[in-house]
Amino acid sequence: MNLAESIKKAEGAFQQLRKNAETQRLLDGIDESGLSPEWCKAFRKQLFTDKSVPEVGNKLAYDDFIHQGPPAGVHIRINGNDFGGINGDLGHEHGNKAVSHLGRAVRDSMDSVLPSATDGLHNAWRLGGDEFHAHLPDMAAAARFAHGLRSRLEAIPPLNGEHALSVSMGFGSHQDQAHRAMLLAKGAKRDANYRPGFAQTHAHSMVPGHEGPVPVQDRRP
Repeated sequence: MNLAESIKKAEGAFQQLRKNAETQRLLDGIDESGLSPEWCKAFRKQLFTDKSVPEVGNKLAYDDFIHQGPPAGVHIRINGNDFGGINGDLGHEHGNKAVSHLGRAVRDSMDSVLPSATDGLHNAWRLGGDEFHAHLPDMAAAARFAHGLRSRLEAIPPLNGEHALSVSMGFGSHQDQAHRAMLLAKGAKRDANYRPGFAQTHAHSMVPGHEGPVPVQDRRP
């Protein structure tokens, strides 16, 4: 197969992926198409990497992970606090910078907990805007990740000297439960008289046996 044929085949596969939700079946087809394993790996990375936050996977990578049936563990839904206010007060350039800082903090926190993970695009994802999702093997690892994320965000100087970065996190045994737990963390933030621009990260768990607020403001256990 010459280069022109390879490019044509890749373009066709990409168009199929855009139209068909059965991503893994199509990717398997690419692997069987005669293209080199190195090319297929590069194509997958290009397809699954978030273009704005390249440290994490994109929504397509997340959908593929969920479609395959994620392994047992802890899901964490992460949502930025007052990132809309950053856009409104400072402009979209600063808003994009805030999302980029958050993505890098998510990646670094994940790598500190799971340094031997072989595919970073399949344990942390950006779902869109300032919403991210992470998956860890157990509650102990999830708690270390949350503490690491909080401390990394607090170490970032406030944007324009005004907006410190923080998040609300929800822990669950599956993605929907994690989303509901994140909403409870948002509620705790409001009840705590959260002030925009001040770093106040909150987390809540709905993981069976670990229900309730997660004390991420404490020092790492």
